[in-house]
Amino acid sequence: MNALTKMTRSTLLIAILPAMILTGCGEDSPVAPTMEDNGPVAEVKIPKTLRLSSVKVKSLPARNSSGGPWDTYNPLAPSTQYPDVFVKLGNYETNSVNNTNSVDATLSFKPGEGGMSISPTASYTLKVYDEDDLSADDLMSSVSFKPYDYYNRNNETTAAFVLNASNGVSIACKGTWIY
Repeated sequence: MNALTKMTRSTLLIAILPAMILTGCGEDSPVAPTMEDNGPVAEVKIPKTLRLSSVKVKSLPARNSSGGPWDTYNPLAPSTQYPDVFVKLGNYETNSVNNTNSVDATLSFKPGEGGMSISPTASYTLKVYDEDDLSADDLMSSVSFKPYDYYNRNNETTAAFVLNASNGVSIACKGTWIY
């Protein structure tokens, strides 16, 4: 080999060696995962409807805003002082649970309705009332919500969430996401 070829090879090696060190070699450098590495990505569906099937009032205020019982006290029937609870959501309302003084009052929708379909992206106000026969129903609590805020974006079909309403009332809602 002549001196020129040795010098060219040495120069070439000196030029390539730093480039190899700076860029790394094969498996030592991290590679961003590709679609094939992770498998296909599932498309997140947007529900068209929430079919709300039940609401359960988890807590109730013991007294009305005046500090008295929800209904007139009758010493011969002391349980009548407790509220007759029902829930309204738009034009829909549940059956009432009479004289309830406990939490977990499960309220079902009126017979024949089997629940109600609502838009997941609209805003709603759910109101809890004490039903009164002789006077106007007493508003016990209310909460505004948008169902989509409770969607986990995982294509689930079961909806279950708790709304924290005014006056310490919490309401568990159950239903089905419809796609």
